[in-house]
Amino acid sequence: MRLLSTDPGEPGVFAVGQEAYGVIAIGQFATGVIAIGQMARGVIAIGQVAVGLVVVGQLGFGLFAGIAMLGVFGRGFPIPLVPKLPRPRELPPTTELGHIRMGYGDGWVDAHLAMTLGGAPTLAQSGVSLDDVKLTARLIPLARAELRRYLAPKVVAHVRRVGDVLVCDRLLHVPVPLTETRNFWPLTAARMVVLVALAIGVWITIWPPIAAML
Repeated sequence: MRLLSTDPGEPGVFAVGQEAYGVIAIGQFATGVIAIGQMARGVIAIGQVAVGLVVVGQLGFGLFAGIAMLGVFGRGFPIPLVPKLPRPRELPPTTELGHIRMGYGDGWVDAHLAMTLGGAPTLAQSGVSLDDVKLTARLIPLARAELRRYLAPKVVAHVRRVGDVLVCDRLLHVPVPLTETRNFWPLTAARMVVLVALAIGVWITIWPPIAAML
């Protein structure tokens, strides 16, 4: 292996040229442990089209991670195949809704979101709608988004009395296991199929030329 190579038939520690092949390769078509080029393939690949373990490009395929305008990655943007685990969240202490109904001040209550027969989001406890608690207008889009993502999403709701009406003016999402998210199993199966195909494709693309230079 040369220290500096401009010949695609001879790998180098540093390789440059239209077809660059080396440990660190820079060229229009670059192949290496670190590859930078219009079309790049390597452990770390940066280019308009990039294939590797970690990639950055306009079109990218990264087994571990990547960022691209369009691409598929283990983790990254825009299409990650490995879902993020929900972060633990410190929630405020809760009280009984009955205490708020009796006028003992406002507070947070345990609840979950549900849909009314009319298709409007509402609070519920143990499957029973809390019809006397009204969501503020700004919370309705948030509640709809939660209902699209989760099955009966758990929340803690801040409830206060406004005149004779109980109003929910704040909602905090309670993190739930990924298995409780909507369509988790079909989406996971599809992600695994794509992830296995991506792993095979990346392996076939980058490993043989890198192994040949070692």
